[in-house]
Amino acid sequence: MHLKQFCLILFLSTVIFIGCKGVEKQSAAQETPKQVREPIEKDFYFSETVEIESKNGPNNITRNIMQDQNGNMWFASWEGIMQYNGDVFTNITNKEELRRYRAFSLLEDSKKNLWFGTIGAGIFKYDQFSYTNLSKKNGLVNDDVGCIYEDRNGLLWFGTRVGLSSFDGKEFTNYSTEDGLSDNDINAIVEDAENTLWIGARGYASKFDGIEFERIERKDGTAFTNVRSIIRDDKGNMWLGGNDGLWVYDGVTFKQILEEFVGNIFQDSRGNIWISRSAGSRSYSMSLYKIEALPLLSQDYSIQLIHKENGQVFGITEDSDKKIWFGTERGACIYEDGLVSCFNN
Repeated sequence: MHLKQFCLILFLSTVIFIGCKGVEKQSAAQETPKQVREPIEKDFYFSETVEIESKNGPNNITRNIMQDQNGNMWFASWEGIMQYNGDVFTNITNKEELRRYRAFSLLEDSKKNLWFGTIGAGIFKYDQFSYTNLSKKNGLVNDDVGCIYEDRNGLLWFGTRVGLSSFDGKEFTNYSTEDGLSDNDINAIVEDAENTLWIGARGYASKFDGIEFERIERKDGTAFTNVRSIIRDDKGNMWLGGNDGLWVYDGVTFKQILEEFVGNIFQDSRGNIWISRSAGSRSYSMSLYKIEALPLLSQDYSIQLIHKENGQVFGITEDSDKKIWFGTERGACIYEDGLVSCFNN
């Protein structure tokens, strides 16, 4: 073989080889979108269901319930986001093919947007037309969202397992213990009469005036720990429930009402306070707290047992018909005219 022939063959072989490598690179580039998609991470506690519509509500843990301004009931459950129109329950997670993570918290804001916090998938926003997912990729401090709150200025607050996020509609601002927050694992957020945020957490509870954080302490300097719920009642009193029991603050003094663990607190349209509390042996009760006389911090109060559940009682709310709804480990229930009925199989 002549040298010229050998060089020609070598040149053609090299071109073919480079061409093949070029095809491989192009194929890899074509596959890149699949490869760089968010990895499918399974929520092992998510309760898989296939139904979209049903006469029954969630059959698993239902953490929170609310009624929107259109009269629909919404449920944050281990089966995802669910809606009830008074006749049919719709599993929105299944219907809209949302990321399959447990829903934990919910809120309707002043603009009628609905917000749903999940454990693992961040937040879903529903603007009456479509669902948008916001997560750490968008600036949220963490994708485990336990509570949502809107303050008087329309700023949204999200309590997560590793810090606090505020959202102005465009950007997130994040806070953690590095900024003075007493604990990063947030359970509850509520604004008081002075526009100060009260923040319940697994560790110490905090207050935030927009500039600095301050630990919430009783007069003797004892801090509140593992505060699960905080509400501001119609008279401006602050109620705290958690490991330290049930406490109320009138702006001057903290008063302990109950010593046992309190998980959730809610005030109805009549001014009554509803609570879920430990009843021993993994049982919880839903109880009604009626103030019999003023001032609030007198000893004139009574607590009425409404319902005892073999398992935990979660979020409590009231609908427009004054029915009391509450979540349990087996779904959602209603209290009406002295009777409890549950929407599950």
